Amino acid sequence: VGFGICILGSIVSFSRGGFLALVAVALYVILRSRHRVASLVALAIVVAAILPFIPAHWYAEMETITTSTESGDTGEMRLYMWGIAWQVFLNHPLMGVGPANFGRVAQGYQDREAAADRGLHLWGVPCHSLYFTMLAEMGLSGAVTFVLLLVLLFLATSRTGSLLREWIKSTDSGSDASGLEEARRLFGACRGLEGGMVGFLVAATFLTANYYPIFWSLAGMMAATRLALAHDPALESVRAFAAERSPERSGSDGAC
Repeated sequence: VGFGICILGSIVSFSRGGFLALVAVALYVILRSRHRVASLVALAIVVAAILPFIPAHWYAEMETITTSTESGDTGEMRLYMWGIAWQVFLNHPLMGVGPANFGRVAQGYQDREAAADRGLHLWGVPCHSLYFTMLAEMGLSGAVTFVLLLVLLFLATSRTGSLLREWIKSTDSGSDASGLEEARRLFGACRGLEGGMVGFLVAATFLTANYYPIFWSLAGMMAATRLALAHDPALESVRAFAAERSPERSGSDGAC
């Protein structure tokens, strides 16, 4: 039901980037699932139920993904802005021009004749890409920090989720009912937050989402999954299970 609502949201927004993010999340769900066939069937049922409500002009809009480089298309404008952001980065490769400063310096990099032909002035115009904006505004120092942060976040949820899954498989449902329920919740949170981050990272290719609260909220919750495993009283059995598997790493923090 939740995924069906996401599909409807993508349709009513007519967002090509949103559609690509939706496809990425669907692929993530299928690849991460232990029951891939069942996931495919469920996805097919949801899509089949929604198909009759999709207007014909939505398909026409999505087909423009292949022609987005043509003049006048918003995709062509994005490519133009990305090229300027790349030039800004090349001139300030280490530290960039500072947060939120791309719109202040971009006009100095645009071609004057092209600007006159377009009737376009770039003062305050966003770059329409998290990644190109990051390179222009924070340089390699910011980009490397961002990549390292993402790696650590996915490691946190992946390792936490894997340990929870192993414990859930090995435990008797009647021996620790409360712990089993909490472990399943946290396991679902790990996988769900990963899927949310995948969707954000794809959609942010086409949006200046660097300072949106979405990423930082997801990052905080992904990091919190490890803390929950380390300190939740209901998951003491999971921590003991982890200590038995890795006796050289004693203590709850080490086990996680």
